[in-house]
Amino acid sequence: ASDVYKRQYKYIFVFFLVLAGFMTAAGFVIGTTQLTHLFGISLESQPTIFQTIYQLFKNIGDTRYPTLIVGICGIIILLILKICKKKFPEQTWLKLVPGALIVVVLFTVICYAAGLYDLGDQSVAIVGAVEATYPDPSALDFSRFADLVIPAVLVSIVGFMESVSLASAMAEEHDYKINASQELVALGLADLVGALFSSMAVTGSLGRSAVSYTHLRAHETRHDL
Repeated sequence: ASDVYKRQYKYIFVFFLVLAGFMTAAGFVIGTTQLTHLFGISLESQPTIFQTIYQLFKNIGDTRYPTLIVGICGIIILLILKICKKKFPEQTWLKLVPGALIVVVLFTVICYAAGLYDLGDQSVAIVGAVEATYPDPSALDFSRFADLVIPAVLVSIVGFMESVSLASAMAEEHDYKINASQELVALGLADLVGALFSSMAVTGSLGRSAVSYTHLRAHETRHDL
């Protein structure tokens, strides 16, 4: 029993060390990739965060200042709401305020009213028209199975590890349990169905999950509503 306990302790200890390292690295990756959007600079995907930062400063002269101002103002609003929620915990209505949603709606209206989307090279990038249709389902194509089976296995392993690590971090922060087997089944079914519609590989999103849990309270049922 003592041996089993020691092994379990080592496993838990190593797991949370790996998880802490993963989340720290993820924070750096998310931060650096979002900087290009904050400054409105279009860069090709770089293999490391150091190259991303180098390319960002190399092309700093291409900064879209309206985009930068909108981004900074949005960050300030989110920080103010976060500070208010911590400083006034007795104000329950503050907990119901979806800061990220307010920022999106507010600056969507401002960009449209002020014409910030039509300033030439300094335009604020917008989503634009979204096609309101789903792709038609198609049969699976196994003609390149031998070429893609190894990359597919690697992508699935990395995607599963990322999703479980992210879910574990959220579960630890909000004091609930997750089932790794259930996560694996969910990802597998999502990828299987998505393959019929030519979708990308399904996995957890670090950036969106962080925003949802921090500002939209995704761990609560009302988030889905």
